[in-house]
Amino acid sequence: MSFAAAAIVAWLVVTLLTQSALMGDNIEQTNWAHSFEWGYYKHPPLPTWLLIATTRLLGPLWWLTNVLAALCFLGTAFVTYALALRLTTRRNAQLAILLWGLHLTLTWRVSMYNHNTVLMLLCALMAWAVVSATQRHSMRHWLMAGVFVGLAMLAKYQAIILIFVLLVALVRSKYLANPFHRRGVVRAALIAALIFSPHAIWLVANDFLPMHYASTQLPKAWSLDGQIATVSFAAQQLRFFWPSIAAVLVCIAFIPASVNSVRRSRIARNGGRGPNMVWIRFLTLAPVACVLIIGLAGTHLQNHWGMQTLQFSCLGFAVWLGRRSAVRPRQFLVVAIVLHLLLMATVVQDMFYVRENGWQGHGDKNYPGHELTRKAVADWQSATTCHLKYVVGPSFEAGTISLFSGQNPLVLEGGSYVASPWIDKADLQRQGALYVSYSADELPTAATARGSLVITTLEVSKRPQTVYWGVVVPAAHC
Repeated sequence: MSFAAAAIVAWLVVTLLTQSALMGDNIEQTNWAHSFEWGYYKHPPLPTWLLIATTRLLGPLWWLTNVLAALCFLGTAFVTYALALRLTTRRNAQLAILLWGLHLTLTWRVSMYNHNTVLMLLCALMAWAVVSATQRHSMRHWLMAGVFVGLAMLAKYQAIILIFVLLVALVRSKYLANPFHRRGVVRAALIAALIFSPHAIWLVANDFLPMHYASTQLPKAWSLDGQIATVSFAAQQLRFFWPSIAAVLVCIAFIPASVNSVRRSRIARNGGRGPNMVWIRFLTLAPVACVLIIGLAGTHLQNHWGMQTLQFSCLGFAVWLGRRSAVRPRQFLVVAIVLHLLLMATVVQDMFYVRENGWQGHGDKNYPGHELTRKAVADWQSATTCHLKYVVGPSFEAGTISLFSGQNPLVLEGGSYVASPWIDKADLQRQGALYVSYSADELPTAATARGSLVITTLEVSKRPQTVYWGVVVPAAHC
C-alpha cells in the first residue's frame, strides 16, 4: 500500500516538473471554478465544488488541480486496498494494489483532474461501504453507502453503472433476501436522493443541459460507428494495462515451476469463496459488460470511461494470479518499481523531445501555455492599464491564459453565455476583454493590439496551429 502511495506522489512530482501546461480537463475545471453552481453545462457540480473550496482556501494556484487529482488517486488506492482485504487474503490484496498502481492512468495521467477522477474515488467508497454493510450487518455502513452514492451521482452520471452492478450483486448473493439489508438499501436510496435532489431541481430548471451534451455520445440511429468505437475503446484499455500484463508475465517466467506446484494448492484455498467471489466477479466483469453492451448498441465510447469501468479489475486479476502462481508481493514490487522508473524516463525523454521539435498534438500537457499567456497578457497591458477581468475564446486556450496570467480573469468559454452563465454580458462590454481565436477573422472588429502564436505540432498533417488574440479595451476608465 505504501508503494502505491509513493508512486502516485512520485508521478505527481514528475508531472509538475515536466508539463508546460495543464490537461484540458483541468483547465475546464478552473474555468468553471469561478462560480458556485448547482450544475454546469456538461457535468454535475461536485468536482468543481471541490476546486472552488480549495481555491478559496489557498488561492488560485495553477497546480491545485494536479494536487487534487493526486489526492483522489491516493484515496482510491487506500479504499481499494481496504476493499480487497475484505474480499480476499492479505497477499492477494497486496498484489491487487500493485496491479492497480501499474495502470497507465496512474502514471503520467495522475495529475488529470476531472469528473472521472472524483468518480473513481467515490466508486471505491461506494463498493467498500456496500460490501462492509453486508459483511458486518451494519446499518451505519448502509447510511454511508447512501452518502457515497449521492455524491457519486453529483460527480458524474456514469456512477449509475456501478450502482446497477452493486444492486445485481446484492440480488445474486441473496443479501436482499434479508429484511435488514432491504431496509439498508431503502435508507441508502433515500439519503442518495436527498443529496442529489438540489442538482435534480437545477436540471429541470435548466432544461437538462448536461443531458444535451451527453446525448452527443448516444446513437441517433444504428450504424457501425458505435461498434468501431467499442473496438477502439477495448484496444485502448488493453494498452493502458500493458505494464500490469508485463509485470505478471515477468514474475511468472522467473519463478520455477516446482515452486508453483508446491504452493498452488495452498494458495488456491485462500483465493476467496462464496459471497466474496460473487463480489469480486461482479466488480471485475460486470462494469465491463455493461459498458461494452452500451457501446455495441451504438454509443460512442470515450476512452476515459475506462477509468471506472476497469478500476476493480485488479481484484479479479490478483485472485487469478494468486491461484495460479507463487508470485510474492515483494517479487512483484521489484518489477513494479522497474516499470515505473522506465515509464518516468520515457516521460522525461518526451519532454526534451517536445522542447526541441514542438508541441505534441495530443499532449495538452506539453502545450506552450506560459509563452501564450506571456505574449497575450503583454498585448493587453500595452493597450490598457486596466485589470484583465475577462478572457473570451476556446476553453483550453482562454482558460490557460486565465490560469497563468496571475490575474484570475473569468473565462467566457467559446463566447457562450450558456456555458458560462455567471458572466454578465453588460459588464464584459464595460470592462473589455482579451479575445482568443483560431482564426484572425473571428476576432471582434474593435479588437486592437492583435497578436498570434504559431504552435508547431507533431501530428501526421504537420500543419502548424496558429492562435490569434486581440484586445477590446474597457469602455470606461479604470
